[in-house]
Amino acid sequence: MPNPIKFARSLHAKKPRAMRYATCLAAVIAVVTAVSTMANCGDGINFQPSSYLEGLLSLVGTFAVFWCLLAAVVFLWEPARHIMSSRHDRLIDAAPLSLNGRDVRRLTLVILAAWAIWVIPALPCMTDWDTLHQIAQTTTSAPTYYAARAVSVVIDHKYIDHDPFLTTLVYGAAHDLGQALGDQRIGYGAFVLLQTVLSATVLATTTCYLERLRVPRVLRLAVAVFTCVFVPYARYAADMLKDSLFAPFFLAFLLCYCEAARTRGEFLRRPRNLVATIAFSTLSILTKKVGIYVVVPSLLVLLPLCRPAWGRALVALAVPVALGVVAFPALSYACFDLAPGGRQESLGFTMQQVATVLKYDGDSVSQEDKEVIERIMPIGQVLKVYDPTFIDPTKNLYEWDASSEDVRAYLKAWVRLGLTHPWHYIQSTVKVAGSLFIPSTPIQIPVTSCEEAVPALDGYEGDTGIDTTQPYALKQLNDAASGYYYNTLLQLVPQALKIGTYGGLLPLLALFAALYRRNRSGAVMVPIALASLSMLVCPGAITRYALPLMYATPLMLGLILSPQAPAEGVSSKRG
Repeated sequence: MPNPIKFARSLHAKKPRAMRYATCLAAVIAVVTAVSTMANCGDGINFQPSSYLEGLLSLVGTFAVFWCLLAAVVFLWEPARHIMSSRHDRLIDAAPLSLNGRDVRRLTLVILAAWAIWVIPALPCMTDWDTLHQIAQTTTSAPTYYAARAVSVVIDHKYIDHDPFLTTLVYGAAHDLGQALGDQRIGYGAFVLLQTVLSATVLATTTCYLERLRVPRVLRLAVAVFTCVFVPYARYAADMLKDSLFAPFFLAFLLCYCEAARTRGEFLRRPRNLVATIAFSTLSILTKKVGIYVVVPSLLVLLPLCRPAWGRALVALAVPVALGVVAFPALSYACFDLAPGGRQESLGFTMQQVATVLKYDGDSVSQEDKEVIERIMPIGQVLKVYDPTFIDPTKNLYEWDASSEDVRAYLKAWVRLGLTHPWHYIQSTVKVAGSLFIPSTPIQIPVTSCEEAVPALDGYEGDTGIDTTQPYALKQLNDAASGYYYNTLLQLVPQALKIGTYGGLLPLLALFAALYRRNRSGAVMVPIALASLSMLVCPGAITRYALPLMYATPLMLGLILSPQAPAEGVSSKRG
């Protein structure tokens, strides 16, 4: 029987650099999977020996499987590239799917046609609880209230900055448009169709952009097919949801970012490209609360990458910060009856970690720390509603009258508990968000217009007047489409429809591919990595939090499938 260790060493000797990257990648995937397995062993936070045994088995098994797969890729990739190399130069600029207006428009129409069977049954819109509250703020007068299923906090203002305020205004405008045309559902349907066209256009442009990364035509066609048949794209495009609006803007920002890095800033010398970069950066900040923590650090990293055009890169950083971080919030508070959204969103993951310590090792927490924590959240109530897999029940009990001094004292107590209970904190985080990074949880698609939740909006002053009811025929089609997805597609291609495939596994593969090739286009992994890390503070393993990374999939596939380092430093004459 051959010795596996000697066999591994022989492979490493033939391609040492590639095998080092393959080994490191397999190790990272194995560690992430093992930690998630340990944290999710049992219904609560589990510290039994069985959890460590399962984690060890997961570590060894996952490493072995991925090491073998990646080793196969390393040694088969070169022959495959040689097979294509004879035709590669001829194919690289051949139609279809070159980066020009004609091919982008054609592919957009093909995507829309493929999505139609999923979008039409969803009309006038799919939506959720958060969106209903955003629309209700437009249709009613003050007071409004913080939307929480466990507790309601009355706010003596018409609007609340709990969700991105720009999206609240957009959804309100869609409602008002429909009302002006005789039925608010017309406005919702018009918004959904525009959002669908926007999503299809950006995804089509991304697929055609792979030409710039010298991805062969046959692989670009494969990515185009994936874009057409990936059901979550179509269903979330038909969803009135802040994440569905943020995702295409974020992908457009990634394209501008990648091209600016690839061309050393030459892309930004053209005024329209600079304006596009500023626009998509600003919109990414304004349509998602975490957008600022992804866009601004990424643009800071872009500055040294664009040294020949550093002035343009500085403008691309400064203007979105001025517009999205300073000007728009200031104007919003000045022009609208707007209340701050509270600190529970930024403190939510810390509250969950503290609640985990109190739940499973509360006796070790000092009375002084408990008094500090009590000023931020009522410990007794928190322990009653605590859910180890979901943050919302905990963060909804945030004390809105807590002062800045209370918050600072709480954060110090949070740090102290973290130093004495690090494993509780790790398990709490992984228990909540781990399934976003490993392929274990299926992708959920929007299936309802949430019409049944409208009567629950009784905390507002007067009738909200919201109507998202679907016509009977469309509702029947929608039920059939949703049933086909859950009963058939999830069974046929389960791993392709797991959140972690796009939230963790694919970004890791793209990151290692970018590091291995050492080309400037790989800089686009900075915002992708930040978006992936931002999921660690998500309230739970919910599909919409990984939606931006799903949209970035064509670009990540381009980084992985590119057979060689792209020609860099010079922007293509087209587009």
